[in-house]
Amino acid sequence: MNQSLCIVNADDWGFSSEVTDAIAECYLAGAITSTSAMVFQADTERSAEMSAKLSIPTGLHINLTVPFHGNRTAIDLQRQQRTLSSVLGTSSGRSWSRHIPRALTPIARLIRLSVRAQLSEFQRVFGHEPTHIDSHHHIHGSVAFVSSQREIPLGTRMRRNFTRDANLSDNDRKAAWMRALIDSKVITRRYRTTNSLIPIGTGIAPELPRLVRGRSIEVVTHPYWPSDREILLSDEWLSALANVPSGSWLDLKA
Repeated sequence: MNQSLCIVNADDWGFSSEVTDAIAECYLAGAITSTSAMVFQADTERSAEMSAKLSIPTGLHINLTVPFHGNRTAIDLQRQQRTLSSVLGTSSGRSWSRHIPRALTPIARLIRLSVRAQLSEFQRVFGHEPTHIDSHHHIHGSVAFVSSQREIPLGTRMRRNFTRDANLSDNDRKAAWMRALIDSKVITRRYRTTNSLIPIGTGIAPELPRLVRGRSIEVVTHPYWPSDREILLSDEWLSALANVPSGSWLDLKA
């Protein structure tokens, strides 16, 4: 039987003080077990201090889709990131999840440089290797990220893609097929990951025992979203999480 483990991860640690504080509140309440941090952002430095103070397991939330806003970010790096976010960001009106590798060739070098810089900055600011890797707008689960996969060592703990939904539109179904292909050809072969990935939502708490039985799952949360915060701090969620095997990415066995 596979490992039974529930990882509840809060994304975007360090993006802003409001985001960081909302995540810290949920961690102290026992509603989450892990977080992933953004570097070169407004609250990165403070969030690193809080991470150490609270002993919260912290991974790297790779960002290729929004600009860097940290005051200490080098000008050249800010310029490169603006180029990337203009192409890959949601505001660009393009779907990076369906980009073909050939279309990404002109910016492949910038993607690799950005990933390399973010890995290095995380280690500098947080003082340790990230517990795991995931990404903003789930960009690491798209073909846009494939060119930079070798920047991340084999065996690193990494978030997988969401499972496919039978009710997807034709275009989204194609994107889901590509994400599933990346899961099977890249993420599950090169890295350590969970059996499944699900977003927090109403109705999940009663299902946790079934979802975790003989499986490792990651539940993705954004505590600064009012809807997520309401679920996470509810008695139903806190009770459900307390009664299943839970932990951080460091607890995920090979």
